[in-house]
Amino acid sequence: MLSLVRSGPKILIIECLEIEKLNEIMSELYDYKIIETSYPREFAEIADENMTVIYTVSKMNDNLKVNDFTQMIIIDEEPLLILQDMYNGLAKQIVHEVRLGPRLLIMKTIGEIDKIVESVANDYDGIVESTETVLENHNGGTVILFTEESINKSLKFESIYSEAVYINAYFSKVIKKLSKHVYKYINKGLEYKDWNTLVVKIYDSYEKYDLHYDRLVYIVEKLGLGVIIGETWGTDAATIFWSVGVYQVKLMTYYSIEEIKKILVGLEYLDSGQRIVDYDLFQKKKKIHWDEIRGKERIGKRELGIRLRNKIKQKLELKDLSELEDLEEKILESRV
Repeated sequence: MLSLVRSGPKILIIECLEIEKLNEIMSELYDYKIIETSYPREFAEIADENMTVIYTVSKMNDNLKVNDFTQMIIIDEEPLLILQDMYNGLAKQIVHEVRLGPRLLIMKTIGEIDKIVESVANDYDGIVESTETVLENHNGGTVILFTEESINKSLKFESIYSEAVYINAYFSKVIKKLSKHVYKYINKGLEYKDWNTLVVKIYDSYEKYDLHYDRLVYIVEKLGLGVIIGETWGTDAATIFWSVGVYQVKLMTYYSIEEIKKILVGLEYLDSGQRIVDYDLFQKKKKIHWDEIRGKERIGKRELGIRLRNKIKQKLELKDLSELEDLEEKILESRV
C-alpha cells in the first residue's frame, strides 16, 4: 500500500538542571531502549512514531527556542509511561517541570507541494509556518510536516519541506480526518491528472509466485510506488500447444510507465546478474518492452538490469535492503 500519512514521535519537554544525573537515571530505567543526544532537529532521521523525543531545558518558558534546549534524548517508549517511571523513581527529585510538545504528523506529497500545504491549511484553519521554527512557537496542538520522500523510512531533516502547518486541534481528530481525505490533497498536488493503472504479470518457471509477489509488494511499499488494487491468476500462451501460469497484479501509480518499468527490470536480477523472475508490464493490452527504457546506450538487458537494481538499492535503508536480500535468499533456497 502507498503510505501517505503517519504520525511522528511524541515530544516531551523537561526542565532539569542536573543533566548528567538525569541521563544516568534514564539509562538505568531504559536499559534496552534507544537513548541518544543530538541536535534538536535531527529527531526526523532518528526517531520513529513509536518513540518519544525528550528536550531538556534549564528553565521552562512559554515559547522555547532551539538555543534553550540543553540536549535531546530519544527513548523507545510512550511519554506517559516515561513520566510514570520518572515520578516513581529518583528522577522526580531533579525534574522541576514537564510539558508535552505539539503532536507531529508527516505527510507524503506528490506534485506541487505548495498547493497541498495551502489546501491542508485552509481545510483545518491551520497556520503555515517555517518548519525550522514551528515546534518552538507552540506548546500543544498538531504540526503537519510534508516531504516528497517515502514516509516508510527514516527522514533527514533536509528532506522535509520548508513550510509546515500548525493546527490548534487534537491530534486524534486531525489524523482521523486527514487519513480519510489524503487523496484529495494528492490529487490537488497532481492538478487532478489521472493516475496510471498498470498490470504486472509475474512469470516463474519454478512457480514460486508467492515469494515473487511478496518481494514486489515489499518494494512497492518501501519506495511508495502506488497502490495495488487487484491480483489474480491467469495463463499465457507460451507456444501454440503450451500455456504457462502467470500471476497478475494491478497497480495504480502516479509514477510514469517508464519509471515503473525500470524498477521491474531492476528487480528481475540479482547483484550477480542472475535473473530470478520475469516481470512483464502492461498498460491496458500494450506490453511495455525493456528496450524502451535503455535510452541511446545499446546495452543488453542483463547489464541494464544490474544497473537499475543498484539504483533501487540506493533508495533503501540498510535494514530494508537486508530484508530485501532475505526475501531473495528465500527465492534461491526454494529452487534447490
